Amino acid sequence: MVLSQPEINTNESNATSTGSSVNPDDVISILLASDIHLGHKEDDKERGEDSYNAFEELLQIAVAKNVDFILLGGDLFDKANPSSYCFNRCMALLRTYCMGGEKPIMVEFLSDQSVNFAESLNKTVNYEDPNLNISIPVFSIHGNHDDPSGFNNTSAMDLLSTAGLINYFGKLTNLKELKVDPVMLQKGETKLAIFGLSFIPDNRLTRLFDDKKVTLSVPPNHETEWFNIFVLHQNRANRGVKNYLAEESLPDLIDFIVWGHEHDCRIEPEQNFKKRFYVSQPGSTVATSLAEGEAGIKKVAILQICQKNFKIEPIPLKSVRPFVFDTLNMAKIVNDEEFLRGKLPIEEKVQNLAREKIKEMLKEAEKLRTGHPKQPIYPLIRLRIDVTDSDQMFQSIRFGQPYSKIVANHNDMITFKRSLRRKIKDDGTSVDADVLEEAYIAQDGSKSTKVDDVVRQYFEEVDESKKLKLFSMDSMAEMTRLITVGTSKTQAIWDFYEKKALEYTKDCMSEDFEQKLAEFRANDAKTFKEMIDCLDMIKGEVVMDIDNNDDDDDDGSPSVQTTSKAAKTTPVLKPPPPARGRGSRGGRGRGTSRNVTALNISTTSKARAAPKNNTIILDSDESD
Repeated sequence: MVLSQPEINTNESNATSTGSSVNPDDVISILLASDIHLGHKEDDKERGEDSYNAFEELLQIAVAKNVDFILLGGDLFDKANPSSYCFNRCMALLRTYCMGGEKPIMVEFLSDQSVNFAESLNKTVNYEDPNLNISIPVFSIHGNHDDPSGFNNTSAMDLLSTAGLINYFGKLTNLKELKVDPVMLQKGETKLAIFGLSFIPDNRLTRLFDDKKVTLSVPPNHETEWFNIFVLHQNRANRGVKNYLAEESLPDLIDFIVWGHEHDCRIEPEQNFKKRFYVSQPGSTVATSLAEGEAGIKKVAILQICQKNFKIEPIPLKSVRPFVFDTLNMAKIVNDEEFLRGKLPIEEKVQNLAREKIKEMLKEAEKLRTGHPKQPIYPLIRLRIDVTDSDQMFQSIRFGQPYSKIVANHNDMITFKRSLRRKIKDDGTSVDADVLEEAYIAQDGSKSTKVDDVVRQYFEEVDESKKLKLFSMDSMAEMTRLITVGTSKTQAIWDFYEKKALEYTKDCMSEDFEQKLAEFRANDAKTFKEMIDCLDMIKGEVVMDIDNNDDDDDDGSPSVQTTSKAAKTTPVLKPPPPARGRGSRGGRGRGTSRNVTALNISTTSKARAAPKNNTIILDSDESD
């Protein structure tokens, strides 16, 4: 919902909310869209045309609404190197709807084009090229799917730019320090500055903002005379420390942000009250993953700007395939008397419940029909079943066969999410399964969840008896992260902390040991920095063998292979002495990391995967 959004009118006889009349010649009209993903599932006979239909519809809307230009927030293509068929379809659509005719371009280009398009071979805005007849200019940044790659960092976006079909801006090649120069436009009395920032890995971009190495070149009197738009393509949802771009990181000189990459549609502007700017998240025009966020109505919007005021008109896309997402929670049903009645196997009872739920979902899909001639007939259906036991699961492909003539994705309609808790004898040092699961859920519990964030959350919430004794939270989180990426440096962390702790406590009496160790951890900021500096001195990687030797049954996980090359400068790490009173292997407590052994060899070594935590997520959906 838009809060305190200023209104404008294009009818000269009417007045704005401020009481002043608006000249239509001062109004810049823009179609906003993002994440088109042309070519998604193009090999699928049923879904192959979905992305092209949605793109064509938004171009038709641009023509019908007589916009001044189209602004895209990245991921025009689903792949950096789209197929010839996909690229040809894209060019044909752009030529059909954005070229030809006698429509004049009323927007004047004011900024230095050689700077705005510095990374393109074509350094002229396409509507000023005398060899082209452009009716609706398209301005676009690139996203994470169509980012430059290969020889000389060239992508399909570069090819479209060279052909004069789009104005590709916001491509920055110096990622050590960013300077963002705006595209400066004017129509009548309205001046518009568009700052474009194509996709940059979130952790790197966040670090650049933190280090104050991002500079925006602002026009004179930008606060009073210019309407400032920032278009970017980053994680907006919190997916872990430094794995998303916080809105508060962005400068408050911005008036309006077009946020690409996130696929759920939040196109109605939301105001950030701390920074005062508005954020519009168009979302995708086609469902690329069967996640809950993709199930909303897909929209584009017409943004109208008059001096420092704006108005936005969301427009639902009518050619989009209906998609319904729902959840069946077995924890609320499994003990129900009606469910327990009868002699049918649990698996069949769950299947019957799923059939009833899908029948309801198909009725919901019928309500999403718009009558558009290109809207597909078969809907997308995704039912996620949250199970509490493995006997509630069934073969989803076989289950979907009867729906092959009425559902587009009948083979993967069903996905399972299960939480299996193993009983572990608690000796005071074992992991608290409940707290660990809550920490996982608190961090979103998706593929993008960072394991080090889960570790931090766990040790913040866990009982005092299970808190860390030697490592700080930062150190344990860093060690856990390094284990997941398959590095040999984890042993170095253990050795470093053991040495430092022994040095700190060597002269204390036994009765003062716990207090001295607590003091050591309290002063961890300096120790942690020294440890990071020590890790930076370790050049290269070695192959490692993770052998947990746990008493739990094998969970069926595949072997994890690491094949990093052993560097000549890698130090030889002396194994620590056996843990006193705990045996040489240790348990699930603080001695576990001693089981990581660095092997200075150049051949591939298989590592047995450590047992998963007590929450097993089988849902494969994630937003792109």
